[in-house]
Amino acid sequence: MNASVAIIDSVYNLPEEFEEHIDSDRTEDFVGRPGLDDTTGHGTTVSNILYAFSRNVEFNFYRAVRETGTVLQRDLLKAIGRAHQTHDTDIINLSLGYDHSHDGVSCDMPNEPCKVREAAKRAIDDGITVVAAAGNADESDEAENDEGVCCPALLNEVISVGGMFPVCTATAEEEHTSTTVGPNTRMLPPFAGWIHTGDPSEVISPLCTGLGCSPTENCGGNLAITEWGGNVDHEPSEIDVLAPGTFPLRNLDGEPDITEGTSFAVPVVTAVVAEITAFLKAHDEAVLPTQIQAALANTAEEVQHGDGLYLQGASALKRISSRKDLRGNFTRRPDDLGFDHT
Repeated sequence: MNASVAIIDSVYNLPEEFEEHIDSDRTEDFVGRPGLDDTTGHGTTVSNILYAFSRNVEFNFYRAVRETGTVLQRDLLKAIGRAHQTHDTDIINLSLGYDHSHDGVSCDMPNEPCKVREAAKRAIDDGITVVAAAGNADESDEAENDEGVCCPALLNEVISVGGMFPVCTATAEEEHTSTTVGPNTRMLPPFAGWIHTGDPSEVISPLCTGLGCSPTENCGGNLAITEWGGNVDHEPSEIDVLAPGTFPLRNLDGEPDITEGTSFAVPVVTAVVAEITAFLKAHDEAVLPTQIQAALANTAEEVQHGDGLYLQGASALKRISSRKDLRGNFTRRPDDLGFDHT
């Protein structure tokens, strides 16, 4: 049993090698470029992250992001409307934020009029869970990180997502690790980073190197979760949950690269919602977006550095299943989506 996910983004068609492994039902273009697979590449990255964290997903693509990276209100409203009113959608993934105004009134407060939030609210009222990026702030030294949560994540019923990442709690002064490279031995400081668990399509897990840690040994005592520095302020609407927003990729010339942002934390949360939704559907249980949102928030843990709560996926599913007197496990990993620090 799959959860039907509407990805409203820049993607129209995924690469052939990806399509061989996914269940894709529908693709629609609202920007007038159906011959172009992905206008910016953003949607393909989002889809790959979602696929890495959950296989219980039926992918449906609604392109609303133009080649410039911009989103027009009419395109976004059409995409939300089609996913909501025309198709049997369970979840809407919005790895984007929208800064706009209506009749000269800026859409920056939850109680201001907003067609985008109204469209999201109608979808939620009809049983569709909406997961949206809280937004990214300017991290430059000259800028103040004082931007607030963007639309439609402003809506209380939308699951708003920020970013987090692992840090090593040990400092370079506390302990170094002896590493032999050729004939030379060097002392390297501890380093926290993301590693593949084997198969590149598998979930990426955090690892704190040194201090007796390795990919096969527990590093939990040396690893802490911190809020991503590019998160917007947790206002005027609170960010519901933080998830990994930094991922290693390879760019077009094959060199390693890092992509980061709340956009890429959203599909991790969507994956958890998809697992919960698929589980409930398999047991003929009603899927209530408010119940899923509460399960995510009530099982999340406080970050050690910064503000906010970070995702504990298996705990959220356990809470849902225990309330329904059912048993459920993630299909991809038995732990909290790689956050067990191993």
